[in-house]
Amino acid sequence: SAPQAKPAKVESEFETGRAAFQRMYVSARTWSADAQPVRLESRPTKEDPKDGRAAMWAGMFVSASKGNLRNFTWSGVASDPDKGVQPGSMDVYSPANANTRPFDLNFLKVDSDKAFAVADKKGGAALLKKDPKQPLKYMLFFDNTKGRLVWRVLYGSSQSDAKLRILVNASTADFIAIEK
Repeated sequence: SAPQAKPAKVESEFETGRAAFQRMYVSARTWSADAQPVRLESRPTKEDPKDGRAAMWAGMFVSASKGNLRNFTWSGVASDPDKGVQPGSMDVYSPANANTRPFDLNFLKVDSDKAFAVADKKGGAALLKKDPKQPLKYMLFFDNTKGRLVWRVLYGSSQSDAKLRILVNASTADFIAIEK
């Protein structure tokens, strides 16, 4: 009998925030024609490259007509049986809640790879040199107090364990601040 061929190794797929967002946005608009984005964040994996891309992203969208908010995820992880976009949980949407206020897509001009490049120059490169396995997390949200869309680049897997948190303007790619 002939030796069996080894199955081809399936590689994980990595996307920038904007590319993953666009995929989720299509599903969100299928769920509700008036769906608007609230936030986007990566879900760090060990294999993520250190360049602004990630294998998992999660987004939150609201629908005023339905009075709901809904989470969506995009996965490019090779071992994930649910690769692609998956709808998630729903909750009640209140326009009065500043934490779930949607943002205008026209503000999103800078992708996560550009935000990473800015953060890298503001101390991120030194951290990655010390610890190349340092997880990175990207968060996109609307800063209601300043009226701007912001990328938060975390050198860590969460807000609480981040060794460095850099804010970058998602419309201009300008450095905003290092969060303490």
